[in-house]
Amino acid sequence: MSIQTCLRCKGSCVHQIHGGVEIDQCSQCGGVWLDQGELEAILETSPNGNTPNSEISSGVHLNAGISNDARQDHLSCPFCSKTMNAMNFAYDSGVIINRCPNHGVWLDSGELKRIEDNRAFWRAEAAKRESEWKQHLHPSNPTSAETNQTLLDFFRSIFF
Repeated sequence: MSIQTCLRCKGSCVHQIHGGVEIDQCSQCGGVWLDQGELEAILETSPNGNTPNSEISSGVHLNAGISNDARQDHLSCPFCSKTMNAMNFAYDSGVIINRCPNHGVWLDSGELKRIEDNRAFWRAEAAKRESEWKQHLHPSNPTSAETNQTLLDFFRSIFF
């Protein structure tokens, strides 16, 4: 699916290829519409092999780290006309995206690059700190196994 008109400034959208995925980008403000699954596809093909966690699909942490002003950003989905949810990509990236759970996401100018940079940073950080984190996740106390599994699941949801 593609859009013809920008959700933000009402400029015209043109088709671009980004990370092997055809996206709709506003020729005036630079905003981007990504159909369902396209953000994941772009991040999968990025040079660092960054794959997003399931937050985009599941919509968890929708309001985490979002200012009241950003929560008042009421963009409508170009396909179903429902108000899209503002969410902080990857929970604490600081990149606030607008998401329709059925059709896709709207990214303002520069946000796609910021998401890619955020994922690359945390992927590199995970590689640097893997052994340190494993020590915290596997202490010698067997009674903390449930806590360890919860922490491990948390780290996996953020970084992988």
